[in-house]
Amino acid sequence: MKPAIKVPSAKTTKAILPKSVTSFRLNLIALVCLLSGLYCINIYQGPDFGLSHTRFLVLKMCFLMFCWSLPIIILEYFYFRRLKQFDPSRLDIRRSTIKTLALYFTLSIVALVYWIAPEYHSNFYSPYWELMRVVGPIVLIGSLPYFYLADGFIEDSKDSYYVLGLYIIGSRQDGQAAIIRNHFLGWLVKLFFLPLMAVYMYNTTRYFVSADPEKVFSSFRLFYQFAWELIFAIDLIIVTVGYLLTLKLLDSHIRTAEPTIGGWVAAIVCYEPFWAAVSASYLAYNKDNYSWGSWLGGNETAYLFWGSSILILITIYSLSSIAFGIRFSNLTHRGIITNGPYRYSKHPAYISKNLSWWLIAIPFIFVNNNYTASLQACLMLLGVNIIYYIRAKTEERHLSWDETYRQYAQAIEQQGLFAKVKRVFS
Repeated sequence: MKPAIKVPSAKTTKAILPKSVTSFRLNLIALVCLLSGLYCINIYQGPDFGLSHTRFLVLKMCFLMFCWSLPIIILEYFYFRRLKQFDPSRLDIRRSTIKTLALYFTLSIVALVYWIAPEYHSNFYSPYWELMRVVGPIVLIGSLPYFYLADGFIEDSKDSYYVLGLYIIGSRQDGQAAIIRNHFLGWLVKLFFLPLMAVYMYNTTRYFVSADPEKVFSSFRLFYQFAWELIFAIDLIIVTVGYLLTLKLLDSHIRTAEPTIGGWVAAIVCYEPFWAAVSASYLAYNKDNYSWGSWLGGNETAYLFWGSSILILITIYSLSSIAFGIRFSNLTHRGIITNGPYRYSKHPAYISKNLSWWLIAIPFIFVNNNYTASLQACLMLLGVNIIYYIRAKTEERHLSWDETYRQYAQAIEQQGLFAKVKRVFS
Protein backbone atom coordinates (compact mmCIF):
# COMPACT_ATOMS: atom_id res chain seq x y z
CA MET A 1 0.00 0.00 0.00
CA LYS A 2 1.36 3.37 -0.97
CA PRO A 3 1.70 5.91 1.85
CA ALA A 4 -0.90 8.67 1.86
CA ILE A 5 0.30 11.90 0.37
CA LYS A 6 -0.17 14.88 2.72
CA VAL A 7 -1.59 17.90 0.95
CA PRO A 8 -0.65 21.14 2.67
CA SER A 9 -3.74 23.08 3.75
CA ALA A 10 -4.23 26.52 2.33
CA LYS A 11 -3.22 29.16 4.84
CA THR A 12 -6.13 31.32 5.87
CA THR A 13 -5.59 34.92 4.85
CA LYS A 14 -5.87 37.20 7.84
CA ALA A 15 -8.69 39.68 7.34
CA ILE A 16 -7.90 43.31 8.06
CA LEU A 17 -10.34 45.32 10.15
CA PRO A 18 -11.46 48.21 7.92
CA LYS A 19 -11.30 51.79 9.13
CA SER A 20 -14.37 52.98 11.00
CA VAL A 21 -16.54 55.82 9.74
CA THR A 22 -16.18 57.35 13.20
CA SER A 23 -13.35 57.86 15.69
CA PHE A 24 -14.00 56.39 19.14
CA ARG A 25 -11.35 58.63 20.69
CA LEU A 26 -13.01 61.76 19.31
CA ASN A 27 -16.34 60.53 20.58
CA LEU A 28 -14.88 60.07 24.06
CA ILE A 29 -13.78 63.72 23.96
CA ALA A 30 -17.36 64.65 23.07
CA LEU A 31 -18.52 62.46 25.97
CA VAL A 32 -16.53 64.64 28.36
CA CYS A 33 -18.29 67.70 26.92
CA LEU A 34 -21.64 65.97 27.32
CA LEU A 35 -20.94 65.07 30.96
CA SER A 36 -19.97 68.71 31.54
CA GLY A 37 -23.29 69.73 30.02
CA LEU A 38 -25.18 67.39 32.35
CA TYR A 39 -23.32 68.93 35.27
CA CYS A 40 -24.22 72.44 34.09
CA ILE A 41 -27.97 71.76 33.88
CA ASN A 42 -27.80 70.14 37.31
CA ILE A 43 -26.22 73.14 39.07
CA TYR A 44 -28.03 75.84 37.06
CA GLN A 45 -30.04 78.06 39.38
CA GLY A 46 -30.68 80.99 37.03
CA PRO A 47 -33.95 82.43 35.70
CA ASP A 48 -36.29 80.55 33.37
CA PHE A 49 -36.85 83.70 31.25
CA GLY A 50 -40.60 83.40 31.57
CA LEU A 51 -40.71 80.13 29.67
CA SER A 52 -42.98 77.23 30.54
CA HIS A 53 -41.42 74.35 32.44
CA THR A 54 -41.69 72.06 29.40
CA ARG A 55 -40.17 74.62 26.99
CA PHE A 56 -37.30 75.39 29.36
CA LEU A 57 -36.55 71.68 29.82
CA VAL A 58 -36.63 71.16 26.05
CA LEU A 59 -34.09 73.96 25.65
CA LYS A 60 -31.87 72.14 28.13
CA MET A 61 -32.28 69.03 25.98
CA CYS A 62 -31.10 71.03 22.99
CA PHE A 63 -28.13 72.26 25.02
CA LEU A 64 -27.16 68.66 25.86
CA MET A 65 -27.47 67.59 22.23
CA PHE A 66 -25.33 70.58 21.30
CA CYS A 67 -22.69 69.49 23.86
CA TRP A 68 -22.51 66.06 22.21
CA SER A 69 -22.76 66.89 18.52
CA LEU A 70 -20.72 70.09 18.10
CA PRO A 71 -17.38 68.64 19.36
CA ILE A 72 -17.82 65.64 17.06
CA ILE A 73 -18.65 67.80 14.04
CA ILE A 74 -15.63 70.03 14.63
CA LEU A 75 -13.18 67.24 15.47
CA GLU A 76 -14.29 65.01 12.59
CA TYR A 77 -13.82 67.90 10.18
CA PHE A 78 -10.12 68.10 11.03
CA TYR A 79 -9.58 64.36 11.61
CA PHE A 80 -11.30 62.84 8.57
CA ARG A 81 -11.10 65.74 6.09
CA ARG A 82 -14.20 64.45 4.30
CA LEU A 83 -15.33 67.81 2.96
CA LYS A 84 -13.95 68.86 -0.40
CA GLN A 85 -12.70 72.37 -0.95
CA PHE A 86 -15.58 74.79 -1.42
CA ASP A 87 -16.29 75.26 -5.12
CA PRO A 88 -18.63 78.15 -5.98
CA SER A 89 -19.17 76.72 -9.46
CA ARG A 90 -21.20 73.88 -7.94
CA LEU A 91 -23.75 76.26 -6.43
CA ASP A 92 -27.11 76.06 -8.16
CA ILE A 93 -30.15 77.88 -6.75
CA ARG A 94 -32.53 75.89 -8.97
CA ARG A 95 -31.23 72.55 -7.70
CA SER A 96 -31.33 73.81 -4.11
CA THR A 97 -34.92 74.97 -4.56
CA ILE A 98 -35.92 71.57 -5.95
CA LYS A 99 -34.35 69.88 -2.92
CA THR A 100 -36.14 72.23 -0.54
CA LEU A 101 -39.43 71.47 -2.28
CA ALA A 102 -38.79 67.76 -1.77
CA LEU A 103 -38.00 68.30 1.92
CA TYR A 104 -41.19 70.32 2.44
CA PHE A 105 -43.18 67.63 0.65
CA THR A 106 -41.63 64.93 2.85
CA LEU A 107 -42.30 66.90 6.03
CA SER A 108 -45.91 67.42 4.94
CA ILE A 109 -46.40 63.66 4.66
CA VAL A 110 -44.76 63.11 8.06
CA ALA A 111 -47.03 65.75 9.61
CA LEU A 112 -50.07 64.14 7.98
CA VAL A 113 -49.17 60.74 9.49
CA TYR A 114 -48.78 62.29 12.93
CA TRP A 115 -52.11 64.10 12.54
CA ILE A 116 -53.97 60.95 11.48
CA ALA A 117 -52.45 58.42 13.93
CA PRO A 118 -54.17 58.51 17.35
CA GLU A 119 -50.96 57.27 19.00
CA TYR A 120 -49.38 60.71 18.63
CA HIS A 121 -52.32 62.62 20.11
CA SER A 122 -51.64 61.51 23.69
CA ASN A 123 -49.94 63.66 26.33
CA PHE A 124 -47.03 61.22 26.30
CA TYR A 125 -45.65 62.93 23.20
CA SER A 126 -46.06 66.53 24.46
CA PRO A 127 -42.28 66.97 24.98
CA TYR A 128 -41.67 65.87 21.40
CA TRP A 129 -44.08 68.45 20.01
CA GLU A 130 -42.41 71.11 22.16
CA LEU A 131 -39.06 70.04 20.71
CA MET A 132 -40.49 70.31 17.20
CA ARG A 133 -41.67 73.86 17.96
CA VAL A 134 -38.03 74.70 18.67
CA VAL A 135 -36.36 72.69 15.91
CA GLY A 136 -39.06 72.94 13.22
CA PRO A 137 -38.64 76.64 12.33
CA ILE A 138 -34.87 76.17 12.10
CA VAL A 139 -35.35 73.33 9.61
CA LEU A 140 -37.96 75.16 7.54
CA ILE A 141 -36.03 78.44 7.35
CA GLY A 142 -32.56 76.96 7.09
CA SER A 143 -33.22 74.22 4.53
CA LEU A 144 -32.75 76.33 1.39
CA PRO A 145 -29.51 78.01 2.59
CA TYR A 146 -28.23 74.61 3.76
CA PHE A 147 -28.88 72.87 0.43
CA TYR A 148 -27.40 75.80 -1.47
CA LEU A 149 -24.16 76.05 0.54
CA ALA A 150 -23.76 72.27 1.02
CA ASP A 151 -23.59 71.79 -2.74
CA GLY A 152 -20.42 73.86 -2.73
CA PHE A 153 -18.72 71.20 -0.57
CA ILE A 154 -20.34 68.04 -1.94
CA GLU A 155 -19.34 66.73 -5.35
CA ASP A 156 -22.32 64.39 -5.73
CA SER A 157 -25.12 66.87 -5.06
CA LYS A 158 -27.87 64.91 -6.82
CA ASP A 159 -29.16 63.14 -3.72
CA SER A 160 -32.58 61.65 -2.92
CA TYR A 161 -34.05 65.10 -2.27
CA TYR A 162 -33.08 66.20 -5.76
CA VAL A 163 -34.46 63.01 -7.32
CA LEU A 164 -37.73 63.35 -5.40
CA GLY A 165 -37.96 67.03 -6.26
CA LEU A 166 -37.55 66.29 -9.97
CA TYR A 167 -40.27 63.66 -9.69
CA ILE A 168 -42.63 66.15 -8.02
CA ILE A 169 -42.20 68.75 -10.78
CA GLY A 170 -42.78 66.09 -13.43
CA SER A 171 -39.26 65.19 -14.54
CA ARG A 172 -39.38 61.39 -14.56
CA GLN A 173 -36.16 59.42 -15.03
CA ASP A 174 -35.02 55.79 -14.83
CA GLY A 175 -34.03 54.54 -11.41
CA GLN A 176 -36.06 57.15 -9.53
CA ALA A 177 -38.40 54.65 -7.87
CA ALA A 178 -35.70 52.84 -5.87
CA ILE A 179 -34.12 56.11 -4.69
CA ILE A 180 -37.46 57.62 -3.68
CA ARG A 181 -38.47 54.41 -1.91
CA ASN A 182 -35.24 54.43 0.11
CA HIS A 183 -35.78 58.14 0.85
CA PHE A 184 -39.20 57.56 2.41
CA LEU A 185 -38.06 54.44 4.27
CA GLY A 186 -35.34 56.53 5.87
CA TRP A 187 -37.88 59.14 6.89
CA LEU A 188 -40.19 56.44 8.21
CA VAL A 189 -37.38 55.41 10.56
CA LYS A 190 -37.13 58.99 11.84
CA LEU A 191 -40.92 59.33 12.02
CA PHE A 192 -41.22 56.30 14.30
CA PHE A 193 -38.11 56.45 16.49
CA LEU A 194 -37.46 60.18 16.99
CA PRO A 195 -40.64 60.87 19.02
CA LEU A 196 -39.91 57.96 21.37
CA MET A 197 -36.27 58.84 21.92
CA ALA A 198 -37.07 62.54 22.40
CA VAL A 199 -39.68 61.77 25.08
CA TYR A 200 -37.35 59.36 26.89
CA MET A 201 -34.57 61.94 26.71
CA TYR A 202 -36.92 64.59 28.12
CA ASN A 203 -37.67 62.37 31.12
CA THR A 204 -34.02 61.63 31.86
CA THR A 205 -33.12 65.33 31.46
CA ARG A 206 -35.79 66.12 34.04
CA TYR A 207 -34.13 63.62 36.39
CA PHE A 208 -30.71 65.28 36.09
CA VAL A 209 -32.11 68.76 36.60
CA SER A 210 -33.22 67.77 40.10
CA ALA A 211 -30.69 65.02 40.97
CA ASP A 212 -28.46 65.42 44.03
CA PRO A 213 -24.96 64.19 43.07
CA GLU A 214 -23.68 64.68 46.65
CA LYS A 215 -25.74 61.72 47.84
CA VAL A 216 -24.56 59.37 45.10
CA PHE A 217 -21.67 57.85 47.02
CA SER A 218 -23.43 57.56 50.36
CA SER A 219 -24.54 54.02 49.47
CA PHE A 220 -24.24 51.61 46.58
CA ARG A 221 -28.02 51.61 46.13
CA LEU A 222 -28.05 55.35 45.46
CA PHE A 223 -24.95 55.02 43.27
CA TYR A 224 -26.61 52.25 41.26
CA GLN A 225 -29.72 54.36 40.63
CA PHE A 226 -27.67 57.41 39.59
CA ALA A 227 -25.30 55.38 37.40
CA TRP A 228 -28.26 53.67 35.73
CA GLU A 229 -29.86 57.04 34.92
CA LEU A 230 -26.54 58.50 33.74
CA ILE A 231 -25.73 55.61 31.42
CA PHE A 232 -29.13 55.71 29.76
CA ALA A 233 -29.13 59.52 29.64
CA ILE A 234 -25.92 59.39 27.59
CA ASP A 235 -27.42 56.75 25.35
CA LEU A 236 -30.68 58.68 24.78
CA ILE A 237 -28.91 61.94 24.00
CA ILE A 238 -26.74 60.16 21.43
CA VAL A 239 -29.62 58.38 19.71
CA THR A 240 -31.81 61.51 19.62
CA VAL A 241 -28.99 63.44 17.97
CA GLY A 242 -28.56 60.56 15.55
CA TYR A 243 -32.15 60.74 14.34
CA LEU A 244 -32.00 64.53 13.97
CA LEU A 245 -28.63 64.96 12.21
CA THR A 246 -29.01 62.94 9.03
CA LEU A 247 -27.02 65.40 6.92
CA LYS A 248 -24.90 64.56 3.90
CA LEU A 249 -22.67 67.56 4.59
CA LEU A 250 -21.62 65.83 7.84
CA ASP A 251 -21.41 62.40 6.19
CA SER A 252 -24.13 61.30 8.64
CA HIS A 253 -26.81 60.82 6.00
CA ILE A 254 -28.77 57.61 5.48
CA ARG A 255 -27.11 55.51 2.79
CA THR A 256 -29.82 52.85 2.74
CA ALA A 257 -32.77 51.89 4.93
CA GLU A 258 -33.82 48.36 5.86
CA PRO A 259 -35.78 47.14 2.81
CA THR A 260 -37.55 44.05 4.22
CA ILE A 261 -40.75 43.73 6.22
CA GLY A 262 -39.14 41.09 8.43
CA GLY A 263 -36.33 43.46 9.41
CA TRP A 264 -38.81 46.20 10.24
CA VAL A 265 -41.09 43.96 12.30
CA ALA A 266 -38.20 42.53 14.32
CA ALA A 267 -37.05 46.06 15.19
CA ILE A 268 -40.25 48.00 15.91
CA VAL A 269 -41.82 45.18 17.93
CA CYS A 270 -39.20 46.00 20.59
CA TYR A 271 -40.55 49.54 21.05
CA GLU A 272 -43.76 51.22 22.13
CA PRO A 273 -46.62 51.06 21.38
CA PHE A 274 -46.04 47.52 20.07
CA TRP A 275 -43.89 46.23 22.91
CA ALA A 276 -46.55 46.88 25.56
CA ALA A 277 -49.00 44.59 23.76
CA VAL A 278 -46.49 41.91 22.84
CA SER A 279 -44.78 41.73 26.22
CA ALA A 280 -48.00 41.72 28.23
CA SER A 281 -49.59 38.93 26.21
CA TYR A 282 -46.64 36.76 25.18
CA LEU A 283 -43.30 37.78 26.73
CA ALA A 284 -44.03 38.92 30.29
CA TYR A 285 -40.87 37.43 31.77
CA ASN A 286 -40.95 39.55 34.96
CA LYS A 287 -42.43 37.33 37.67
CA ASP A 288 -44.74 39.64 39.66
CA ASN A 289 -42.09 42.41 39.33
CA TYR A 290 -39.71 40.26 41.42
CA SER A 291 -36.23 41.31 40.38
CA TRP A 292 -32.65 41.11 41.59
CA GLY A 293 -33.09 43.92 44.15
CA SER A 294 -35.79 41.97 45.96
CA TRP A 295 -33.72 38.80 45.78
CA LEU A 296 -30.47 40.25 47.16
CA GLY A 297 -31.80 43.14 49.21
CA GLY A 298 -30.61 41.60 52.48
CA ASN A 299 -27.07 40.74 51.37
CA GLU A 300 -24.98 43.86 50.79
CA THR A 301 -21.95 42.03 49.35
CA ALA A 302 -24.03 40.04 46.85
CA TYR A 303 -26.07 43.15 46.05
CA LEU A 304 -22.86 45.07 45.27
CA PHE A 305 -21.48 42.30 43.06
CA TRP A 306 -24.71 41.69 41.15
CA GLY A 307 -25.52 45.39 40.70
CA SER A 308 -21.97 46.11 39.49
CA SER A 309 -22.28 43.33 36.92
CA ILE A 310 -25.47 44.91 35.58
CA LEU A 311 -23.83 48.33 35.40
CA ILE A 312 -20.86 46.88 33.50
CA LEU A 313 -23.18 45.31 30.93
CA ILE A 314 -25.24 48.45 30.34
CA THR A 315 -22.03 50.50 30.19
CA ILE A 316 -20.91 48.29 27.30
CA TYR A 317 -24.32 48.93 25.75
CA SER A 318 -23.86 52.70 26.10
CA LEU A 319 -20.29 52.58 24.79
CA SER A 320 -21.68 50.88 21.70
CA SER A 321 -23.88 53.93 21.14
CA ILE A 322 -20.95 56.26 21.80
CA ALA A 323 -19.06 54.53 18.97
CA PHE A 324 -21.69 55.80 16.52
CA GLY A 325 -21.01 59.46 17.26
CA ILE A 326 -23.77 61.41 15.51
CA ARG A 327 -24.74 58.49 13.25
CA PHE A 328 -26.86 56.26 15.46
CA SER A 329 -30.08 54.96 13.93
CA ASN A 330 -32.04 51.74 13.84
CA LEU A 331 -32.87 50.14 10.49
CA THR A 332 -30.40 52.22 8.47
CA HIS A 333 -26.89 52.10 7.06
CA ARG A 334 -25.04 55.35 7.83
CA GLY A 335 -21.48 54.12 7.63
CA ILE A 336 -19.75 51.06 9.07
CA ILE A 337 -18.59 51.22 12.70
CA THR A 338 -15.53 49.11 13.45
CA ASN A 339 -14.12 50.65 16.64
CA GLY A 340 -15.06 50.82 20.31
CA PRO A 341 -16.96 47.69 21.39
CA TYR A 342 -17.55 46.89 17.70
CA ARG A 343 -13.87 46.07 17.44
CA TYR A 344 -14.62 42.87 19.37
CA SER A 345 -18.14 41.91 18.33
CA LYS A 346 -20.64 42.68 15.59
CA HIS A 347 -23.43 43.17 18.14
CA PRO A 348 -22.01 44.32 21.49
CA ALA A 349 -25.10 46.38 22.31
CA TYR A 350 -27.55 43.53 21.76
CA ILE A 351 -25.39 41.00 23.62
CA SER A 352 -24.81 43.20 26.67
CA LYS A 353 -28.44 44.38 26.80
CA ASN A 354 -29.86 40.87 26.63
CA LEU A 355 -27.44 39.55 29.26
CA SER A 356 -28.36 42.44 31.57
CA TRP A 357 -32.05 41.47 31.37
CA TRP A 358 -31.23 38.00 32.71
CA LEU A 359 -29.42 39.55 35.66
CA ILE A 360 -32.17 42.11 36.29
CA ALA A 361 -35.25 39.90 35.93
CA ILE A 362 -33.63 36.72 37.37
CA PRO A 363 -36.32 34.48 35.83
CA PHE A 364 -34.30 31.42 36.85
CA ILE A 365 -34.84 32.12 40.56
CA PHE A 366 -37.71 30.12 42.03
CA VAL A 367 -40.20 32.36 43.82
CA ASN A 368 -42.26 30.54 46.47
CA ASN A 369 -40.97 27.27 44.97
CA ASN A 370 -43.01 27.95 41.84
CA TYR A 371 -40.83 26.03 39.37
CA THR A 372 -43.39 26.27 36.59
CA ALA A 373 -43.52 30.07 36.73
CA SER A 374 -39.72 30.26 36.62
CA LEU A 375 -39.53 27.96 33.62
CA GLN A 376 -42.18 30.02 31.83
CA ALA A 377 -40.31 33.25 32.63
CA CYS A 378 -37.05 31.80 31.31
CA LEU A 379 -38.70 30.71 28.07
CA MET A 380 -40.34 34.12 27.60
CA LEU A 381 -37.06 35.97 28.14
CA LEU A 382 -35.45 33.51 25.74
CA GLY A 383 -38.15 34.58 23.27
CA VAL A 384 -37.01 38.19 23.68
CA ASN A 385 -33.43 37.09 23.05
CA ILE A 386 -34.55 35.35 19.86
CA ILE A 387 -36.19 38.57 18.64
CA TYR A 388 -32.90 40.39 19.09
CA TYR A 389 -31.08 37.56 17.34
CA ILE A 390 -33.40 38.04 14.38
CA ARG A 391 -32.78 41.80 14.52
CA ALA A 392 -29.04 41.16 14.44
CA LYS A 393 -29.29 38.85 11.44
CA THR A 394 -31.52 41.22 9.45
CA GLU A 395 -29.09 44.06 10.16
CA GLU A 396 -26.17 41.94 9.00
CA ARG A 397 -28.02 41.05 5.81
CA HIS A 398 -28.77 44.72 5.12
CA LEU A 399 -25.26 45.99 5.87
CA SER A 400 -23.72 43.17 3.83
CA TRP A 401 -24.63 45.14 0.72
CA ASP A 402 -21.56 47.20 1.64
CA GLU A 403 -18.18 45.67 0.85
CA THR A 404 -16.70 47.41 3.90
CA TYR A 405 -19.11 45.55 6.17
CA ARG A 406 -18.27 42.24 4.54
CA GLN A 407 -14.59 42.89 5.26
CA TYR A 408 -15.48 43.86 8.83
CA ALA A 409 -17.60 40.73 9.37
CA GLN A 410 -14.76 38.53 8.08
CA ALA A 411 -12.29 40.25 10.41
CA ILE A 412 -14.57 39.76 13.42
CA GLU A 413 -15.08 36.09 12.56
CA GLN A 414 -11.30 35.64 12.66
CA GLN A 415 -10.20 38.12 15.34
CA GLY A 416 -13.31 38.99 17.37
CA LEU A 417 -13.80 38.21 21.03
CA PHE A 418 -15.89 35.09 20.43
CA ALA A 419 -13.41 33.83 17.83
CA LYS A 420 -10.61 34.09 20.40
CA VAL A 421 -12.69 32.31 23.05
CA LYS A 422 -13.53 29.58 20.58
CA ARG A 423 -9.86 29.06 19.75
CA VAL A 424 -9.03 28.76 23.43
CA PHE A 425 -11.59 25.99 23.97
CA SER A 426 -10.69 24.31 20.69
